[in-house]
Amino acid sequence: MLPVLTLLACGQFADPMVRALSPIENARHIVWGFTSPDLQTFTRSPVPVAWGLNSLGLAVDDDGALLLTGLQTVAEPTLVEHYLTGPVVRGLRFDGQTWTPRHWEVDDPDAVSYIDPQIFEGQFWYVAPSGKTGDPAHRSEPNPVRSSPPAQTRFSGSFVVDPAPVRVDGALHLFLTQAGSVIHLAGEPLAVRHRLPGVTVPYALQVDGQLLLVAQAVVQGRRQPVIATVSQDALESRPGVLALNWRPVVQLGPLSSCTSPVLGPSPAGGWLLLCVEETSDSSARPRPTP
Repeated sequence: MLPVLTLLACGQFADPMVRALSPIENARHIVWGFTSPDLQTFTRSPVPVAWGLNSLGLAVDDDGALLLTGLQTVAEPTLVEHYLTGPVVRGLRFDGQTWTPRHWEVDDPDAVSYIDPQIFEGQFWYVAPSGKTGDPAHRSEPNPVRSSPPAQTRFSGSFVVDPAPVRVDGALHLFLTQAGSVIHLAGEPLAVRHRLPGVTVPYALQVDGQLLLVAQAVVQGRRQPVIATVSQDALESRPGVLALNWRPVVQLGPLSSCTSPVLGPSPAGGWLLLCVEETSDSSARPRPTP
């Protein structure tokens, strides 16, 4: 059987993300980049960064390059993944000039898929639902939020997706989407402390000693990135609803939406915000900035 699998695998090693770097006709997910010198004004790139990638995660590697992770919709998993390695996490690496495909193997025998993958402190964080079909955000069966290595469950809850871990003054905090809001978890073990209404799909990072929380919200009828600063007092406040001063940060122009936003220091200088235009039909085309 092994020789047959070896033959079947020939040509299957090509990373689907190679295709994601070229325009894909009728792409349902288009990744756009916005650059900023100061986190105040953002300018959209003239062409998309990638096609066929959503549920974004972002991290900085040891060389200062950005590692963009997500769920690719360019191609079905390869035969190698089906029969040999199991599922992998795919994404792109940006060195300040060029985006190149990357993939990572995650050692978690209890996970059949890695949903909403995010690199944090040398680990992958992800949602690992028991089924392979359906949107885990809409399943009442509890979703395990796991990390690896070592493979472990950090939290489990119904409808939870989009893990965004961050460390503040040595303490671990976790933000998740749950049932149309963001929830904040803290403590050991992690437990829900706050609900943040009106936003979903969080991403957290430290900037100059401050915690910035990036999320998506509906602004003037379109889903787009918003940012808020979260103080230590807010993180330690009594459990309940946490109201933050969210501000929209980009001009969408002709984009129908820009979801799943992530933000990081660009190797080219300044800041880079990435988000996904989700098209509602098959008429999507890559568009330059007008």
